[in-house]
Amino acid sequence: GLKRHEWGSNSPDLHSTNHGLCVEAVCTNGHCEAYQNTVFINIGFGQFHLVGGTNANASKCPVCDHYVKPKTCAFNNCKWRWWGIQQPQEGQPPKRLSADWKVADNAYHRFKEDPNGLSRWRNLTKEYVTVFDDLSNELIYKIVRLLPLKYCQSHGLLLRMNSVF
Repeated sequence: GLKRHEWGSNSPDLHSTNHGLCVEAVCTNGHCEAYQNTVFINIGFGQFHLVGGTNANASKCPVCDHYVKPKTCAFNNCKWRWWGIQQPQEGQPPKRLSADWKVADNAYHRFKEDPNGLSRWRNLTKEYVTVFDDLSNELIYKIVRLLPLKYCQSHGLLLRMNSVF
């Protein structure tokens, strides 16, 4: 299941993760200083295929840039949902499953690691958007024009604003 962690309590530092999706993996590159340690990969906003996709470009160790296999993920400061195809047990037909949108506030919302959990999925996609997607374009424009451009870029606000300007 999903568990909410305050920053610094069994979670990465607030300043080491961006808003949106953060993927956790273990680096297996023997030449990397993060070798056999958990690394945090900031994905941000959009879609990520945790199982059954081709995330070779996105799923890289932030220290050495080698591919790492995702073991779990977490969200913060965004709306997110998931959908996929799961085969509950061998010999049973796969089922299509999905979840409604949920909001992750300013904390680290992390899925519990389950070594067998991901193996039951044939496809698992997670989608995450900035919490500003619920606001009207007019209201977003009023908010964003008051903020510095660098702040907007670093917090993913311009993803939604392209149609407004």
